[in-house]
Amino acid sequence: MKAVRFALALVLCMVLAPASASAHTLLSELLLKILLSDVVLAPPTSPGFQSHEAHFRPILGGEVLSGFEINQLEVPLAINSIMASQLATIPVGSSSGGFSYKFDSSLGSFTRESGSFGSAFVERALTAGRGRWNAGFNFQRATYDTLEGQDLDNGDVRIYLVHQDCCGAVNQPGAPPNPFFEGDVIENRLSLDLTSSIFSAFLNYGVTDRLDVGLVVPLVTIDMNASVQATVIRLATGDNPGIHAFEGGALTKTFSESSRAQGLGDILLRGKFRFFDAPGGGMAAGIDVRLPTGDSEQLLGTGGTQVKVAFIGSMGQGPFSPHVNMGYTFSSSGGSGAESLSVSPNVSDEFNYAAGFDTAVHPRLTVSADILGRVLRDIGRLVPTARQFPFVTATGSFGTGTFEEFSRRDGDMNLLVSVLGLRYNPRGNLLISAEVLLPVTKAGLRDKLTPVIGIDYSF
Repeated sequence: MKAVRFALALVLCMVLAPASASAHTLLSELLLKILLSDVVLAPPTSPGFQSHEAHFRPILGGEVLSGFEINQLEVPLAINSIMASQLATIPVGSSSGGFSYKFDSSLGSFTRESGSFGSAFVERALTAGRGRWNAGFNFQRATYDTLEGQDLDNGDVRIYLVHQDCCGAVNQPGAPPNPFFEGDVIENRLSLDLTSSIFSAFLNYGVTDRLDVGLVVPLVTIDMNASVQATVIRLATGDNPGIHAFEGGALTKTFSESSRAQGLGDILLRGKFRFFDAPGGGMAAGIDVRLPTGDSEQLLGTGGTQVKVAFIGSMGQGPFSPHVNMGYTFSSSGGSGAESLSVSPNVSDEFNYAAGFDTAVHPRLTVSADILGRVLRDIGRLVPTARQFPFVTATGSFGTGTFEEFSRRDGDMNLLVSVLGLRYNPRGNLLISAEVLLPVTKAGLRDKLTPVIGIDYSF
């Protein structure tokens, strides 16, 4: 009972822990602020040129007056949706624990149902056993390297800002801006250092030999440090360098923003019912209810309730135990298409699947290998697209600048991760686990290697 009280106290402390942030900038707004802020250059120094402080801004709402029928707000909002969908719903592992028992009435005691300890991330049909508890925690830390295959460290993610429409002339779509100096653009190249750390405490109870209920309480920390290198690209004013420049005549300037959020994530309530028995396993139905307890504006939670229903199958043949999971997640905050994008983004429905095996290489050591798949429905993809910017010089020479930046494409996003793990039993009913998550696809946010460590205890 002391262990039960300790586990409940730990969960209660995490639930009551307040969210905190190290800066006033909300994480859901940080990228919008740094990528799409207007850029005001120094007053022109070119002799005889009218006085103005060149003002560059993003193209919003497909403005015809700007001469560009695109919407640059859509891409940062799509990045927000991708981050929210992944950061707030990172797989936190199984709460069932590695020990599975069944009460043997002929012996009047509990007996182990499997010689292996299972996988830390894929459910087995086995249950804890009537009146049995599992409690523990795991910790995982991810530092994201790429976004949709583009490196986050070296400025592969770019946004181009156009000159404000000024001086009374009306620009026409597809035509060079007028006056000529409006043909220059600002290139914003993003470098993003994004890290998420999740400490999850879990508790699982065997109501009967067939029914388990569980609880997972995550404490989430997200650090985001972003910088943008803004560069003046003089498509139209190459012969007039004094028109567009930063202070001191520089062509580049770096802007930086950072923020940190820490607090309670979305609490998970879990249930699993085994409806068919087989040696070392069988078939079970599972349900996870994700409650909107995390702050979605700080990307700590989804901002809505999610319900996942799943089929679980597993069996055991000696030390070898294969398993498979398949399910669907319904999201109350889910939207579809570009119209669902917002600063505090919606999270989509998901199709979930997993398969793999675990095997007991020693009575105290189990190794596992799994594939985890998530299909985020209608969240859209970001694809590199060649964007054309027509211009005309002061001497009347026409041209077109072509630059590559992300554009949003409707569709699903398939995230596939492989998991390699070890579970070691040093004594009694204590398990120590260690896993690494390795991405298989390049979609969405990707960390090259995510380590996970955990401890669980059965009593």
